[in-house]
Amino acid sequence: MRLCESVVAGVRSKGSAHTQHTDTHLRLTVTLRFSPSNIVLATRFEMSTPVPATGGAAASNARRPLPTTPGDKIVEGERLRDEAQSLLKSDKPKTAAVKFRTVFAYTKGLIPQTSELALYAAVTGQQTVIDQKQQVAVRALELSCNEGLATIYFRSGHHEKALGYSEKVLLAEPESAKALFRAGQLNLRLKNIEAAKRCLTRAAKHEPQNVNIRTELRNLTKLAQGEGVEAGTESATTEEGKESAGDKRKCPKSSEEA
Repeated sequence: MRLCESVVAGVRSKGSAHTQHTDTHLRLTVTLRFSPSNIVLATRFEMSTPVPATGGAAASNARRPLPTTPGDKIVEGERLRDEAQSLLKSDKPKTAAVKFRTVFAYTKGLIPQTSELALYAAVTGQQTVIDQKQQVAVRALELSCNEGLATIYFRSGHHEKALGYSEKVLLAEPESAKALFRAGQLNLRLKNIEAAKRCLTRAAKHEPQNVNIRTELRNLTKLAQGEGVEAGTESATTEEGKESAGDKRKCPKSSEEA
């Protein structure tokens, strides 16, 4: 209808009209010339190929090819890790947790050249041997994902799960004040007194002026004396429906103690 109105308006004003109508599949060109003795109407149809969307929902919904090489797996893992961290900052912990856990599906089976399993992996082809640079990237990737999952479960009150991921972080970085603090904090919530004391004391040696560490050390003293604990940087409640089964956890020994 708009096309016809455009043609008629052109005839009335100029004695001729030229207009086009275009969509993703078809282009229609209509030319109408008017004179006292003759009217010429010319039409032309052109088929065009739709242009695929390059952004927005269409791009995000496009299926990504599965990575096959170690380098591609690491890149995809880093992309998922970054998305998970962004979701965590946006207060979307459940979706973030799914992405953090998916990362391990890409790093699983990537064996360092220095590993005793490297020869077995090379012979069987069931696992992939990676070089030293890739090994560093995988280690950093898994470390950040374990930290993210520990944070998610700690905030949601699932302290036992959070402690499991915190212990993985400590295995990778046994002298990290942040990792020691989180492990001590979680052991304290689970009433693992000795493990909490070991972790928090070592954390305090690295950062003696850290207010959060000092708060948890006071909480440790109060808990040992049968008093209540202060609220720290995160929720101080224990995991709902669970009681401590004793000091089952141990903070990994430092290099000096080993």
